[in-house]
Amino acid sequence: MDISEPANFGDYRPEDICYPHFDLNKRRNAYEEKISSLIPLKIIRRHEAMKKLYQKIKAVEKDEEKWIETMFESGDIEFVEHNIEYRIGKDLTNKKLWKLYIQFLKKYDKKVKF
Repeated sequence: MDISEPANFGDYRPEDICYPHFDLNKRRNAYEEKISSLIPLKIIRRHEAMKKLYQKIKAVEKDEEKWIETMFESGDIEFVEHNIEYRIGKDLTNKKLWKLYIQFLKKYDKKVKF
């Protein structure tokens, strides 16, 4: 992510408001309180897009394939990977999700050799 802002303002970083998650508005407000200037327009636009994307992700979360496809709209492969891994950790017996995860790794993880 190319965000040209200082790395950290307490516990709130610009990155925290630039990917989809449930706490976006709270984090944006806290970030605004901590910085001494206006939030760059680039970050505001990304934040607004991620709020919409979060709603899309939540709407399809019961369908693993659509859920993963929708997360790709974030443009952040690491975000997708972490969310798949987190979800697998909550249900290690979900065979469909494991298969999708292996497909994901084959395509995006250069360290994995199949």
